[in-house]
Amino acid sequence: MASDGYTVWLAVRGMDNRLYLNRLDANGWSGWRRVPTGSTAAGPAIELASGPVLHLAVIGSDGRSIWYTQVHSNGTQLLSWSRVPGSSPSPLALAQIPP
Repeated sequence: MASDGYTVWLAVRGMDNRLYLNRLDANGWSGWRRVPTGSTAAGPAIELASGPVLHLAVIGSDGRSIWYTQVHSNGTQLLSWSRVPGSSPSPLALAQIPP
């Protein structure tokens, strides 16, 4: 879950191992939207950057590799998934560093 103080974003792994996003704002929940590509065997990490860009990180379907992408708040995937060097069997977390 990530928030900018006005909107809350929720990222989850679906029953099909695909990634889904939902947004809560003053109008209520927007409804689930699937991230166009990617799958995971674990729950995703999410962070909201300045502007409407969501950062997503997941453990790969192999249970160890770490993958990263950016998604626009309208659901458009901005970057292809890229593998982060290293591996982890643990859940991931993302954090924004203030300027």
